[in-house]
Amino acid sequence: MIYAGFWKRAIAFFIDGLILSVPMVLAFFLIAGSQVFWLVQTMTNTPEPSADIFLSGIIRYMLSILAVNLFNIILLWLYHALMESSKKQATVGKMALGIKVVGANGERISFARATGRFFAKFISHFPFYFGDYMAGFTRHRQALHDLIATTYVVNKNYQEGEPLPALPFSIGGLIAGILAAIAPVVLYVGTVIAAMVFTVSDLKNDPDLQDFWNDLKTENSVPQDPEMAKLINDARRNLYLSSAQVEIDRLSTNGTTLDQPVEKDGIVYSQSAEGYKAAFRDPNGDEYEVLQRPGELLICCLKGPGGKCTDDDSTLYKPCN
Repeated sequence: MIYAGFWKRAIAFFIDGLILSVPMVLAFFLIAGSQVFWLVQTMTNTPEPSADIFLSGIIRYMLSILAVNLFNIILLWLYHALMESSKKQATVGKMALGIKVVGANGERISFARATGRFFAKFISHFPFYFGDYMAGFTRHRQALHDLIATTYVVNKNYQEGEPLPALPFSIGGLIAGILAAIAPVVLYVGTVIAAMVFTVSDLKNDPDLQDFWNDLKTENSVPQDPEMAKLINDARRNLYLSSAQVEIDRLSTNGTTLDQPVEKDGIVYSQSAEGYKAAFRDPNGDEYEVLQRPGELLICCLKGPGGKCTDDDSTLYKPCN
């Protein structure tokens, strides 16, 4: 077969990546690492390091990252463009796999065309490298950047002037390319879901969390530490608010009629011409009211003197009349 197979190209890409990773990693440690070292040394050796020094170090580090990225792009460009336009017509990875890049008529490509082919790879890589997978099913086994630059990747025994025939469109290659492109997304989503499931499971079985949860539900449990007491009280109040919202949503969705007030988990639910209402007191003795008027969002208020609602608490949604 004249054209290089997809897997040959993939392995060549991997080999080139290994080769180029050496100077790229060195550049990162020499350029960006030196800025981190400077910041650490400066902060350590300065008797009273100021925020300006720290900010200066962060800016220098960010600029060094930009410099590293610029170096990497130039390195990748010159490596691919110079080698693919040379007599070998191939990078080290391609030479190792016995393949090369040719032009529209099978000729050696110029540096300018090799440059265009390289920068067209940025389009091939987005999204999820699908443009690269196109080499597995297009009629001339071209990746997207080959189509843009009018180039072909062929086996090294191909001679200039030989025909470059069209091959049958590969449905199997198309399916494989789509699957390969979406595989990272599926893997990422699956990993996130699995992590969430395991995290929730661990939290449910965490003794410390269970103790904290029990403290929230225990009205008379007040820590000695004022900061912790405030945290517990705020959490209890927000727990009441969340429970009230969920229950009111359930009542509203089901169209339940409340002929008389109903107490549930320390919250009193009622219904009037205004809509569904929930009332409770937090550990500090403050009274709150959650109201669901027909056609409106849930609103909540803190009742002040005389039973009137106020907006003193910034954590509440909106004061109701």
